[in-house]
Amino acid sequence: MTSSTILPPFAVSLELTAHRWAEHLAAQQTSPAKGKRVYLNSLAIFAVSRFLESMGIETDLQAGDSANLALCGLLNATDLVLPGMGNIECLPVLPGEQFLNLMGKFREDLIGYVAVQFPERLDAVQLLGFIKNNRAEELLEQVAIADLLPLDYLIEQLNELEFKKAIEQPSILQEFPLQATIIDELSQRLRNFWGEMTQAGWQTVEAIESLWIAASPTRLGLRSKDSDRPQSSNSQEVIPALIVLLQTNSDELIRRQTVNLLGEIGTDNPEVIAALTEFLHSTNDPETRWQTAIALGKIAPNHPEAAVRKAKLIDLGMQLGTASVSLIVGLMPKSENEVEVFIQVLPTGDRQVLPPHLKLTILSSEGDIFREVEARTNSQGIGIDDCIQLRYSFSIGSRFHIRISLQNTSVTEHFAI
Repeated sequence: MTSSTILPPFAVSLELTAHRWAEHLAAQQTSPAKGKRVYLNSLAIFAVSRFLESMGIETDLQAGDSANLALCGLLNATDLVLPGMGNIECLPVLPGEQFLNLMGKFREDLIGYVAVQFPERLDAVQLLGFIKNNRAEELLEQVAIADLLPLDYLIEQLNELEFKKAIEQPSILQEFPLQATIIDELSQRLRNFWGEMTQAGWQTVEAIESLWIAASPTRLGLRSKDSDRPQSSNSQEVIPALIVLLQTNSDELIRRQTVNLLGEIGTDNPEVIAALTEFLHSTNDPETRWQTAIALGKIAPNHPEAAVRKAKLIDLGMQLGTASVSLIVGLMPKSENEVEVFIQVLPTGDRQVLPPHLKLTILSSEGDIFREVEARTNSQGIGIDDCIQLRYSFSIGSRFHIRISLQNTSVTEHFAI
């Protein structure tokens, strides 16, 4: 995920408080071996708790089986409770170990697993990475340390759970008068531009998504989580809560998720259009601004500040086997004489991630590189990005190119705004 920052292994100091807590639990065990195991488990849980609290995420050290004097040794408990969200298993990794043992660690409310590396001295540990619960079920009993996801995947998943919890809270609808808008010349020009590009193979994003689903119905779950989206029967009941959440929450990820959800269920709803318009004017985050403009484009296509998007399937031939990638380009008015361009590349068909080292490049009309991004891999050389994206601003009348390349093959699209 290119919009997130990769968190490296995180070091946590084990102060005296941590050791006293671990000693208290270990001392109650029936054998030295069980006591040692509980001691290390407790330090691992303490370290993960400190890491999450440093990220602003609430934990409860006293609520899990791991804090129960009778159960912590009997069950080899390593659970850390996150109130209102679920549990994380905090798994110690001793020097020289290359695999995590997940046997007996599956539970219904489990979010995932964090690997905690212990050195010879117990003065500090490193949080190595994260395993999602659904992925652990596929991997069964053992997972290689090299296959761990970066810690930002954990933070992203926890933010999604906080978002779900937030929209379930009751709230009061705050009325917004629908602001009068005029379809300005620039907005219409962008729509005309895409109309002219249709003959060059550009389609609506929805049309390309329908091809994804037709090729592989499982892709539907990867593009949008239907279980997280309110059903049509209760969408109108959820909208007031989402509007208030957008106005009051300061977490940028939650605000983006709220905007995206309103863009799915708020078609022609004047309160939603007004709320998104006001939010578009107030947010300073470039990514959030784009998501808001895209949401406006979905529910009010003729809105003058909405993003206008089109998509095209890009075939890199044998470099991708039989699969293509999808290129999505969005245009949004930025000022009287300037347009912001937002570009994404996503996998299609059965592919869940982009091919490793696939590059997306924005070039000038002379071929100079403005921006470039490359799909990343893990330590095993396996691709990890389900999307790469770039943004750039151009003056009216500018010409530029977008290139997608893999190894020695490339496809270039030409634009003149």
